[in-house]
Amino acid sequence: MSSSSSSSQKRRVSLEAELLKKESGALGAKWTRKLVVVDGEGRTIRYYRPRDDKGTAPRKVFQLSQLILDAEAKGPKRAPSAFELRHKSTNYSMVLACENGPTEHRAWCSVLEPLTADASEERSTKRRGDVDDEEDLGDDTDDEVTTTAATTTETTTTTGSS
Repeated sequence: MSSSSSSSQKRRVSLEAELLKKESGALGAKWTRKLVVVDGEGRTIRYYRPRDDKGTAPRKVFQLSQLILDAEAKGPKRAPSAFELRHKSTNYSMVLACENGPTEHRAWCSVLEPLTADASEERSTKRRGDVDDEEDLGDDTDDEVTTTAATTTETTTTTGSS
């Protein structure tokens, strides 16, 4: 009984704090304070202006299964511990910085990591079996195309978020 209640508690983990969000504009990037809320049960992340009531519509809502977590993003001088969430099929990227330092950063990453797309894909790969055990037919052409496509996507993402 305790294992089922502890697993349901893990799924319902929620986190809420004011974080700095990097916003890019025509004049460059600036960091603005946002109230960020992770709903572990609904598997979403959303943010509000800090003064907004959480009963109002959030500025943005994202399904965590559509986001990829990069725990090693660069924050501003006053909050260098940051992480990035990138949408896996668009070039949208959100960088959030933790003013309370590495401890707060670790707390956010530990909550987000099992809920994001990379963790979902890892779980589905484990369910299907180990894909790496398939026989390699020696055709390197597909590998080159995949590498080129990944590099292009990465470059587009970087350019779009600056």
